[in-house]
Amino acid sequence: MDTEQPLRPGRSGRPRSRAADQAILRATVELIADSGIHAVSLDAVAARAHAGKDTIYRRWAHKDELMEAALRHALRPSPRISLSTDARADLRAHLQALARALSRPPLRTVLREAIAEAPRDPMVAASLDRFRMGHEAAMARLVGRCLDDARADDDPRPDDQDARTLAALFLGALVGDRLMPGVATDPDGEILLPWVVAALLDGARHQA
Repeated sequence: MDTEQPLRPGRSGRPRSRAADQAILRATVELIADSGIHAVSLDAVAARAHAGKDTIYRRWAHKDELMEAALRHALRPSPRISLSTDARADLRAHLQALARALSRPPLRTVLREAIAEAPRDPMVAASLDRFRMGHEAAMARLVGRCLDDARADDDPRPDDQDARTLAALFLGALVGDRLMPGVATDPDGEILLPWVVAALLDGARHQA
């Protein structure tokens, strides 16, 4: 990706402040959402984070490093939910938490920007891939529990059913829906998600 003049290498000194780290990353994410990845300037990050440039210099040696860290921060996986004895309810709860996050800035805006930039920027593509793989892995564990419950109930299910494939379908359906206009009418996915969960799980369960 395009870079500004490289920053000075990180220097030793007083311990890093986690609060400063978070302020800088949050400011960078907000600026990406406001104006796009390539329009973000380090001066703007410093101003919005109320941090001196030396504070940034001690953490990231180049603008690319800061952009990558900010994308990791914005596109990090959702927090784990508490598991219950109802596997489908747990899957719906996980999907609804992600639906809420994807319905609001900055994640919704940053994800759109990352999808647009990924074909041209390997770093952005790698960040987007980490987002996809992290969410698919979390969903696959929940989907696997649903499929195990179906098997325990003697429902027919193909031996080679891949929970990760179903997880990819769930994530694709949710991300596609969230990035389209009109999500304000269903911000938590309460209309979409029960139907998607039933359609995909029941379809997989009854396939010969």
